[in-house]
Parts: sequence; structure tokens; C-alpha cells
Amino acid sequence: MTVRPLTENQKDLYNALNNERITYLAIFGPSGSGKTLFVIDYALRVLKQSKNKKLILIKPLIDPATKREFTIAELGNLYFENVKMYLKDIVDSLKEDWNEVEKLIEEKRIVISDFSSLSGRSFDDAIIFVDDVQVVKPERIIEILMRVGSNSRLIIAGDPILQAEYYQTIKILREVLSNETNSYIVELGLNDIIREGAKLGMRLLLETRLRRREMSKEEKEIFEIISERVENVDIVTVFDLRSIKEEIGAVFRTVPDVVIIVKEGQAGRLIGKQGAMIQEIEKELNLKLRVLEVGLDMREYFRVFHPAGKLARELKNLELKGPYLYIYATKEQRPIILGNKGANIRFFEKCLKQLLNVEVKVLT
Repeated sequence: MTVRPLTENQKDLYNALNNERITYLAIFGPSGSGKTLFVIDYALRVLKQSKNKKLILIKPLIDPATKREFTIAELGNLYFENVKMYLKDIVDSLKEDWNEVEKLIEEKRIVISDFSSLSGRSFDDAIIFVDDVQVVKPERIIEILMRVGSNSRLIIAGDPILQAEYYQTIKILREVLSNETNSYIVELGLNDIIREGAKLGMRLLLETRLRRREMSKEEKEIFEIISERVENVDIVTVFDLRSIKEEIGAVFRTVPDVVIIVKEGQAGRLIGKQGAMIQEIEKELNLKLRVLEVGLDMREYFRVFHPAGKLARELKNLELKGPYLYIYATKEQRPIILGNKGANIRFFEKCLKQLLNVEVKVLT
């Protein structure tokens, strides 16, 4: 089965995979956006079409507690079985015959490897695929660049979204590959997540990250007051914007003082009928409040935090890709988004930087 792209970014990935002039291909995007599925689908098609080709598959096995990387020498057959299970899940999703894939493994046309096994070797007529590159040191990937032989390609895939500890690794790999000839980088975002389970997982990852956020003394006090007033609302975190307003030094009449972030589907409980509940709390705290539900729709974050939030539904698109939120705007919208001397976009970016550790780019 050939996987068909469903989004513009997936079309970009599909075209890049089928462009043999690209020797070094990097794919960055969240789980569920199709990175591995498209690569394995492409690799199996190539192996069927050419008896001389082989796939070198590297799937790092990392201890989640210590971040230590396991090797084939350490785990032996257990290493191979783990990677084969990962590969079988993908093959099953593609509705391919696993027995045929196992035969390719037996014939060593699919080679399960690790970084240690590559030392001193080069590969001709091969597709070298390294998945989950965000969990390994950049030097490991740079070393593999030297192993790409004649008529071969290196494809790497990684997931940097909402995982700040991996941003530096992905940043280095982007810089290295962008300066290489015959290289290409595909960026997939939250909008490219197709599987509902993956969407749920990403939303829960975001929620977990926000729950772990260290609140200030004032934020904790507001959290406690609201929790006592409205018992049936699951408040994820409280985000005080007043210090950011002072830092920017501009008057933002449309921006709240504090944003109350709640679990998806619970905003109505806090807002109350015709806004009665939130208005009572605003009077008690003498603060302007706004409620935001945890979700993957970046337009809602723009609506709540940006001084020109009313533009949210009119924007062409907003995409969270890696450590960046891309705002796609018209030429007429751009000056409004930036604001006087860039105040609007600086305020919005500082909010997102503190909350999600992402930066903002405006594209027209």
C-alpha cells in the first residue's frame, strides 16, 4: 500500500522522499504526523523495485529515566526484537505482508543497526534511516553523514514539539543539514497529526507540561481562590500576564491580566451562565480574567494572548512546528500583528515563550 499525503506538509514529505536528488533528508514533526509511516512505505517500495538496494534501520533504544542509550552489544537479541516490534507496527499500518519483511531482514536487505555498529563502515546502494534523532547527540548523526556511500541516502526523523530538552539537538541538525548540498528539511506540525490517538496524546503532553509549570506566589493564590469558588473545574495552571505587560511598556486594552487555563471542555463551568461566574471572580480579585482550554488549536492561544486576538479566525493559518509557532498572515494583517514598534508580537511571543517555550515567526 502506498501512503497518500493528506496535508500540504505531508505532500512536501512525499515529494522529497521520491526525489532521488536529495541525499540528506531531515523530517521533523510530532508523533502521528506520518514521519515514520511515509519513510518505511517509501523504503519498502524501493526494496521491491531494486534487488540491489538495502535499508539500514537505526531506532535508538533509550532508558527514559537515565537517558542512557542501549547498544546491540549490551542487549543482544532483545535489541533486535524491540526494533522488529516497532517495525511490525508500521508494516501492519501499511497493510504490508510482515512475512515478506521478515524475509528481507533474513536476507540482510533490511539491516537493524545501532550507532556503535556503524563505526568504520560506509554504505553503498542503501537507504539509511535514523528515527527519533531528538534523543541522541548531534555528533552521532553528523558521524553517519560520513557513512553515506555511492547511490545512498540518509533520512533522519525526529519529534521536537513541546520537548524543550531536545530543541538544541534539532537546532544543530537543522543548521548542519541546511548548509549541505543535496539536502532538504521537511517540517511537520500539529496540523499534520491525523490519528485521533496521536492528537489525544499530544494534547495530554501539552496539559502535563502546563501542570508542571512552576506558578508564582500570586498565581498560586489566584488558583486557590478560584478552586474554592468553583469546585467542579479542573484548573491546569494560572498565568499572570501583568509583569509581561510592564516589561513591554505598552497599553494593551484587550489583553487580560490573568489567564486561567483549564482542562478541555471545562471553560463553560468557570465562565458560568452568560459569564456570571467569571465576572464575580473578576470583581473579587479586581483583575481582568480570561479562560483558555488546553488544546492543539493555536488560534485559541492567539485569541487569548495576542493584543489583536480578534484576528485569530481571519488568519490564513497558525502552525506549531518544533520550537516555532508560524503565523501565516496577509500583508494587511502583518502590521496589526506586529503592532506599534513590534509591541504586539513581542508581547505575544513572551507569553508563548514562558508558557510553551516556543518562539513566533510571522510569514506573509
